[in-house]
Amino acid sequence: MSSSEFEVDIDVDPRCRQLVLASGCLFAAGGVIIVAGTNLPVAARGVLLLLWVLTSFLEVRRYLTNMRRICGFRVSASGHVRILAPDGGVDTVELDTGTTVLRTLAWIRVRFADGSRHGELLSARRAECRSWHRLQLIWRLCREAFGHPGGA
Repeated sequence: MSSSEFEVDIDVDPRCRQLVLASGCLFAAGGVIIVAGTNLPVAARGVLLLLWVLTSFLEVRRYLTNMRRICGFRVSASGHVRILAPDGGVDTVELDTGTTVLRTLAWIRVRFADGSRHGELLSARRAECRSWHRLQLIWRLCREAFGHPGGA
């Protein structure tokens, strides 16, 4: 089999998604505490709190919206990444900077055709051992191909 045909499918992990959402909410709450504890005038704190809460809400909503678009990833050795949609469709996305694959976890950042971005935490425990090993192999051997138009 040629390396351009070598690809792997990795499913998303619901527990990893819950972890990302929970951490986002905790950081939002931490920001509220920090802003509320500043020595700024009450009006300035109120404006900053409003902006922080609004920004945090929009980020969580964006994550939830994009999360519903993905039920898995298909990664090829040529550096192309596709998302597996819940309706059974396959859409091409561009791998974004900040993506990394480790021994038991991966943080996959993608950019959709509409320009929106999404980060997904993946776990080796959710994937078949062979699939996770393939993902690591593709990442190590073809890292320079990822995120570049035209692949390797």
